Amino acid sequence: MPEKRFTVIITENDHGFITPEEAVFQGTECELILMQLHDEQSIIEACADADALICQYARITPTVIPHLKRCRIVSRYGVGYDTIDIPAATAAGIMVANVPDYGIEEVALQALSLALQMYRGTHICNRSVHAGEWEYRVAGEFREALNTTVGVYGAGRIGNSFAAKAHALGFTVIVCDRLADRIPSFARAVDHDTLLRESDIISVHCDLNEQTRHIFNDEAFARMKRDVIFVNTSRGAVVDEAALVRALRAGHFRGVGLDVLEKEPPLPGSELLGFANVILTPHIAWYSLESRLRLKRRAAETALMTLRGAVSPYLVNPDVLHSPKLRFERQ
Repeated sequence: MPEKRFTVIITENDHGFITPEEAVFQGTECELILMQLHDEQSIIEACADADALICQYARITPTVIPHLKRCRIVSRYGVGYDTIDIPAATAAGIMVANVPDYGIEEVALQALSLALQMYRGTHICNRSVHAGEWEYRVAGEFREALNTTVGVYGAGRIGNSFAAKAHALGFTVIVCDRLADRIPSFARAVDHDTLLRESDIISVHCDLNEQTRHIFNDEAFARMKRDVIFVNTSRGAVVDEAALVRALRAGHFRGVGLDVLEKEPPLPGSELLGFANVILTPHIAWYSLESRLRLKRRAAETALMTLRGAVSPYLVNPDVLHSPKLRFERQ
């Protein structure tokens, strides 16, 4: 067995097993340790001498980062990495990576599923039939797909997969993204205001950053059509939930579908739980049997390849490669 030169700590995960990660590190020079660390102090105490971290929800903050004396890489389970302070990590010479391609189709399908349920009134009809009724009119009025505009906010891997699926079903597709060359040829590129004004269905597929935090707020909801369908499977905090509740109270939406929330799970008294036209799912969009294994394996592979001196294709802070404090040893 190789000498254990490196310590890799999984700060926490709720997957129930780490078999894929163990398989990646089996027979290597790395010792893999699973912990359940949920606050800054516990991370500082447990990870000060770790060479790599694999994180799920743990927040790697500017308070934590100076105490990570040996850490070369923080590899995050998932696409989003807003739980990690990128500028602080970069300044400390720590590489940060995500797994951007493990559940593309799963998330796109979840978003489409939520949108279609509300577009066809499936959730309303289901409740009605279970209540002993048999009346198609409860679904409300809706147009055929060709005369329905689907607006996609964010033309990354998931947004474009969702857009392609909506286009294949016959919907008119418009897309808003800061990078025009990412927008697929079958869709019309629009700005944010046009997306809000013209869309019958809006699906959100953007990163969470300082520009997108609460970008869907009172002003944005006021610009939307009164009977719009709004779906978010990206990050909870791109939506101002207090503003969303105000718009729901005003009867602004045909339906709202959320797989992500600012606070997960929602508190028992959350007003979002009380609206009949809101579908909530428990941050499940990423999940399939295959995507879960892919996520776990790739997060571990990124940590291992970094410790062995290779740059991960999933590196999210490439500026760190020029840092004088870089702890990475390229082979």
